[in-house]
Amino acid sequence: MTRHPNVVLVSGLSGAGKNTALRAFEDAGFRVIDALPATVITESVREIIGEGPVAIVVDVRCGDVVAAETAIVAAVAEVNAPLRRVFIEASDETLLRRYAESRRPHPIAAGHGTIEAAIVAERGVIAGLRTAADEIIATDELEPRRLAETLLAVADGRPTAVRPALHLVSFGFKHGLPPEAEWLFDVRSLPNPYYDPALRARTGADPDVARAAMENPRGALLLTALIATVGAAIEAATADGRRAVTVAVGCTGGVHRSVAVAEAIAAVPAIRAASEAVRIHHRDIARH
Repeated sequence: MTRHPNVVLVSGLSGAGKNTALRAFEDAGFRVIDALPATVITESVREIIGEGPVAIVVDVRCGDVVAAETAIVAAVAEVNAPLRRVFIEASDETLLRRYAESRRPHPIAAGHGTIEAAIVAERGVIAGLRTAADEIIATDELEPRRLAETLLAVADGRPTAVRPALHLVSFGFKHGLPPEAEWLFDVRSLPNPYYDPALRARTGADPDVARAAMENPRGALLLTALIATVGAAIEAATADGRRAVTVAVGCTGGVHRSVAVAEAIAAVPAIRAASEAVRIHHRDIARH
């Protein structure tokens, strides 16, 4: 990036990703102030504004978040510096899972008895910061790298990159190629559940059919490669500002293997997080 506004105010929920935000800003050359008490934050901001880009975290650790925000806004206004506000959040379920995995205490849990109660209380305390934010970023399914990219795009004053929608089409080669496909994958090398009498009447959306097609060395290797390729296609489309990527997955009849693989790709969390939406069309599924 070639430039940054002087000050980015980062707020949000504990456990939502503010540490990732701090690392991203530090790596980009920002001076960082991490949740200083409201009583001392004004002088700290005044000392470093103008020396380069600055990222300031305001959250419940500051004590009086309203006073901290007011002090920052006033200090920034004194030097007529641009200010961008970012709020980072996640669902209660995601936050609880992250705290369980990290075993770190919530910063205000001691005063509320449980992490669940602390999260509810924290949402209330920082509600005003969320309302004032220029950008609200939900991190439930956002990889750290993507969060960093989003934050720096906001900090630079540019709109966040538009994520393309992913359109997955399953089809049968014997019925013709889908003309709308930009990427086409041939999965006819996978074991064909059609030849199992117990599975023939079902489709690739059935878990037993999907297992028969993909739970084998060839299936695992192919699926890994296809997921990586779809991810790269979405990343390239994002960089190009494109609104959609269409991927077609074909087998012989379009009922078993192609359906199973398309469903498996659509279920990958990283694929869903990178896409604005994931839509699946099983073109030939009713032909069996």
